[in-house]
Amino acid sequence: MEASMEEKRKARETGQPYIPRSAGANQYALQQFFTTLPDALRPKQGSGSGPHRQTYDDFAATLQHNVDFPPSVPTVPPTSQQSVAGPAGTEAAGAPPAQPAAEGGETQFGRPALAALQSLQNTLHDIEKEALSHYKLHPPTNVTSILSLTHSSFTQGAQSAEHERIKELVCGIHPLIQEDTALLFARDIFDKVFSLSDKIIAEQKTLPMQPSTDLYVLMLVNEVCLFVLQTAREKNAQLVTNELTTLFLQHEKRWQHKYIAVNFIRLRLINMQDFDKQLTEALQQPVSATSRQIVEFAGSVVQRCLVDEQLITQKDLKNTLETLGKIAKNPPPGNQGAN
Repeated sequence: MEASMEEKRKARETGQPYIPRSAGANQYALQQFFTTLPDALRPKQGSGSGPHRQTYDDFAATLQHNVDFPPSVPTVPPTSQQSVAGPAGTEAAGAPPAQPAAEGGETQFGRPALAALQSLQNTLHDIEKEALSHYKLHPPTNVTSILSLTHSSFTQGAQSAEHERIKELVCGIHPLIQEDTALLFARDIFDKVFSLSDKIIAEQKTLPMQPSTDLYVLMLVNEVCLFVLQTAREKNAQLVTNELTTLFLQHEKRWQHKYIAVNFIRLRLINMQDFDKQLTEALQQPVSATSRQIVEFAGSVVQRCLVDEQLITQKDLKNTLETLGKIAKNPPPGNQGAN
C-alpha cells in the first residue's frame, strides 16, 4: 500500500500518468508508449484540456442525437480488405492481406515493409476483436469507461483482460513505422479512415438515442488509425503530409466528411494552402444540393478550426473566408437547383 501511494505521489509531482502495478502491464513499455504518442493524441491527467481533449471530439459528437450530419452520406459496405465491426457479440472479419495503395508497391517497398504493414493490419483486427469482447462483458456506464486513447483512464489501469491486451497492441504500433515506410502506412490507413467515418455516421443514424457497442468499437479503431497517420507524419513529415493532402483532395467524398477534415487539420496532416484553394473552387460551383453541402462543410470547418479551437489563422483559409462572405451577402434562392 505504501509503495503504491509513493508511486502516485511521484507521478503527481512529475506530471506523469500513474499506472498501477495491479494493471499487470509492462510498466516500461507503457511509459514508452506515452513518449511515442504525438502531443495532440497524448493523454493528460484528468480528462484533458484544450486540443488534447478535442482530438477526437468530432467523432465523439456522434454520441449526441442532435448532431447535424451532412445530408445523404452514403455508407460503404464491408469489403474483403477491411476489418469491420460486426454485430455486438460476434467476431470481427478476418485480418485483411496487405494491399499497398500505390501501384508497384512490391518494387517501391520491400518485403520487410509489407510484412510490417501486415502486422499493423493484424493489430487493427485484434484491437477490434478485443474491444468487441470487452464491451460485451463491460458495457460503458460513463465517459471514463469508454476505451479511448485520448483519456488518461485508458492507460491508468485496466478494466478487463481485453483492455490490457488492447494497450499492449497499441504499444506495438509505433515501432512498426519507419521513415522509409511511413508513406506506405499512410496510404493504407487513409482509406480506412473514410470507411470508418461512413460506418460511424451510419451507426449513429441507426440508433441515435442509444449508442451501440459497435459504435464504441468503431470510434476506438478510428482513434488508432489517426494515431497511425500522425505517427507516419512524425516519421516523414513532408512526404506524408503531401501524400495525405493529395489523397484527401482527390477523394470523391472529401466534402461529405467535415469530421475527417477537422481532424486532419488538427493533427497537421493536410496542407492548408492546397486545401483552401480547392475548397474555394468547390464553393464557386453552380447552385445545387452538392454546392449547398460544400457550403455547410466549409462553414463547419471554419467554425471548428478557426473560431472554436483556433487551430489555424484567417490566412490559412483566406480565400475560403472571402468566398463564404460573398455567398452570405448574396445567398442563392432556396428553391434554385433543389433536387
